Amino acid sequence: MLMPVSGYEDLPLVSLGHAVAQAISLLPDIQKYADVAKQNCKEPAGGLTIDESAAIMLHTMNWKPIDKTLFSSIQWNSSIPCEESELPGDGAIQRKSPLDSTIEQTYAGALSFLRRNYTRNLTNVDVAVTDIPLDLATTYRPDAQFGP
Repeated sequence: MLMPVSGYEDLPLVSLGHAVAQAISLLPDIQKYADVAKQNCKEPAGGLTIDESAAIMLHTMNWKPIDKTLFSSIQWNSSIPCEESELPGDGAIQRKSPLDSTIEQTYAGALSFLRRNYTRNLTNVDVAVTDIPLDLATTYRPDAQFGP
């Protein structure tokens, strides 16, 4: 079982605009993507506010270039223990560092829902990228070549 992210429950909720303003120095295009997300969330489902729904969309939407996405900027460098792990390193994303071409591990808590459903029959998988829209979910090896 994954432990919930903790330590934030007593912090006040802020608007998406306020949260985005704090991240502009790290992600210069975040305001543009937040505006698109809010425009696409005029009638959110499940009782969510427009800001809540847009924040979820902002986290999962595709950005260009891909390495400047909100998700790629939010990475936890600590292990996510999981007793039900089905693959070595399950719940982890491995990536090549663009600076020194070494492999590093980063972890994200949103990976577990796909792990149970989609990784049971995978063998020899080095990387499973699953915190992206399902139609784009893929697996690849760290030494694979991408781009031109």
